[in-house]
Amino acid sequence: MAEPPTWEATAETIAICTKGHFRYKAESRGAAVKAGQTVYVVDLINWLRPSDSSLATFKLNGSDLLTIIEANLGDKPQDERFLVQVSGCRYRFDRRRPAGKRIVETDIDAAREYQIACNSSDITRTDTLRLGGYYEKLNHELLEPNLLSTAWCFAHRNAGRISAKHEGRVAEIQP
Repeated sequence: MAEPPTWEATAETIAICTKGHFRYKAESRGAAVKAGQTVYVVDLINWLRPSDSSLATFKLNGSDLLTIIEANLGDKPQDERFLVQVSGCRYRFDRRRPAGKRIVETDIDAAREYQIACNSSDITRTDTLRLGGYYEKLNHELLEPNLLSTAWCFAHRNAGRISAKHEGRVAEIQP
């Protein structure tokens, strides 16, 4: 039997998500993982809730992607619930600049078309990602694997070891 498709197998150029999720609340059972912590299946399920959430993919040009990223920058660090986290690209921003000019450095090419993957709820709900004028206008496709099965396949492929490193893909310019 072939291994189920994974996030990587979708061949998307960029993956996006926001911090507006259960696991970022320190008082919740889904508090962030600490270095060296043993993670059990129940932890994985709690951190990935809603576990039946589908993955979605859509095409968008770099200019429109930057507009969405900009729309999700809060005025204060405590407004970071919607801060767009990325894989496959980088950006730096400065909150002190006026709206529309806060992204000061990026490797996103405004003229290029990107294939983007995200949690389906990010583009079908209004409380996880601010899409502005793009809400209900993105021609997206729901993928068969869900978020939990994708994470499970990743853990399985890596002999049960989940590791990550801070790569600085998203950075704020400090005053």
